[in-house]
Amino acid sequence: MALAFFMSGAVLGGCMTRTMKPQDPGSTPVHALAVETILLWVASAVSIGFRAPYEDNKLKIAFVIALTAVVMGLRNAVVRKLGVPDLTTTVLTLTIAGFAADSSLAGGINPRWGRRTAAILAMLTGAIAGTSMLTYSVAVPLFVCGVITAICTLARLHLSRKELSNG
Repeated sequence: MALAFFMSGAVLGGCMTRTMKPQDPGSTPVHALAVETILLWVASAVSIGFRAPYEDNKLKIAFVIALTAVVMGLRNAVVRKLGVPDLTTTVLTLTIAGFAADSSLAGGINPRWGRRTAAILAMLTGAIAGTSMLTYSVAVPLFVCGVITAICTLARLHLSRKELSNG
């Protein structure tokens, strides 16, 4: 089920980015981030009050899984279209592999080591924070993810408007 909804999100992202040029992303990332924010907040609202055992909430859990899978698929499709090297949203291992395989230990020249290190640290920090919040509720990390995504939406919207006024 999660993979089917992930694919649905990727299809949505593909539709949204069909006319987007990676060099000039315009408002497509803003729209995608806004959709993500809404879906994360809906998932958070649905998950309020989840407590173990979860058998009593199977339908709600399935709904939360579906919503978050759509969000991940959408984000992956948009990030893929942006084409930023080493910015993989759900494939931490690929970033780590690139970091290690291109390192001086492997005879490489360490390209983009700063970006790779920052991406790895950001994802690890998010994982630690999310795990810590889960001790309180499933709703808390979903809500916080929605807040962070909303902040990113507003920041991207601000940058887009600034680029238009300067361009």
